[in-house]
Parts: sequence; structure tokens; C-alpha cells
Amino acid sequence: MTDSIAWQPVSNISLRPVVEADLPRLYEIQCDLDANRMAAVIPQTEEAFFAKWKKILQDQSCIAKAIIHGEELVGSINIFQVEGETCIGYWVATEWWGKGIASRAVGLILNEVSTRPIHATVARENVASLRVLEKHGFKITGWEHSQGNERYLPCEAGSLVLE
Repeated sequence: MTDSIAWQPVSNISLRPVVEADLPRLYEIQCDLDANRMAAVIPQTEEAFFAKWKKILQDQSCIAKAIIHGEELVGSINIFQVEGETCIGYWVATEWWGKGIASRAVGLILNEVSTRPIHATVARENVASLRVLEKHGFKITGWEHSQGNERYLPCEAGSLVLE
């Protein structure tokens, strides 16, 4: 394989609803320490992860999609409500970073969901995620220092919106 082939983005990405059988793989993906550092989050315990996803799968206002590359589950992307705002969040397995998967998944879900505005939050250190969101028209509305809590690490967090 040549270097130019290695850089090419993956094109055979699709989204489908997350099902309960996806949860063990999604749990495994969210445990990656590098991904957690990049996103400034603390990995959830298995119990907390499955409890959260049980609520997500029952929440009619949440759109929870599995990101599929070919036949392989490589992440998830969700549209959800926080304090009356529509938000987007996504997570891609680290072995698939840098191949355009997050960007393709964001584009697919934005084509499916017409609700606007959509909000996002990103740690300043997560430059790749910031680029993905800006590529799809999200604009930074501000930065603030987040103190952190049981789920999030202290960081400088950017707020973004897609109008």
C-alpha cells in the first residue's frame, strides 16, 4: 500500500439505529484511554454505560445511530436534547481515526435530521473533532473553562452551533 492510498477517506460509511446487541462493542470503543483524553472525558464503568444506553434506546427524542464501515461497527453518533437544546455527539474507534469516518457520519445524520439549531461541545485539544464540526457549518460561539465532574475532565470547552 502506498502512502497516498493510506490517506484516502473511507467512503462506504452508513448509519443505522443502534440496537442492544451493539452495546458491548460500543462499550469497548468508549473505554479507549487515548480517545477519552482527546475528548476530555472519563470512561464510564460498564454498569453506568449500559444504564445510560438503556435510557438512550428508550428515549423517543434521541436519535442514536451506529456508524458502520462496510459491515463493521466503528462508532456511534447521536442527536439528543440537553436543557431544551438539540445537540450532536459522536464517538469513533481510535483505529478508524483520520479516515473521514466522523465527518461522513456527521454529514449523513445532518442530511437525515432537519432540526436546527444543533449544538455541540468540544474540548479545545480535540482539534480533529472541531474540524469535523466546522466542515459541516458549525460555528464556534465561545470558549469557557469547564471545571470537570465525575464524567468530564477539566478543560477548555468550545460551544458550537449549526443554524
